[in-house]
Amino acid sequence: MKFKNKKTGVVVETTVKEIEEMYKNKSEYEEVKEVVKPKEPTKAEIQAKLDELGIEYEEKASKAELLALLPQE
Repeated sequence: MKFKNKKTGVVVETTVKEIEEMYKNKSEYEEVKEVVKPKEPTKAEIQAKLDELGIEYEEKASKAELLALLPQE
């Protein structure tokens, strides 16, 4: 079972029943039903973002190469 701290966003995972009960009884934690992974952008979406930012790239560049061109946020 997974629990998320409401203030910090830290997710704690446990399989021990006693610990699960401890987290359930603490108001600063909430049970996490499902952890959703962020959607990875498609090559076309990356190209569109690069175009929007005015960053030039080779048309045959791989997805990894295009991702490397994006500024880190």
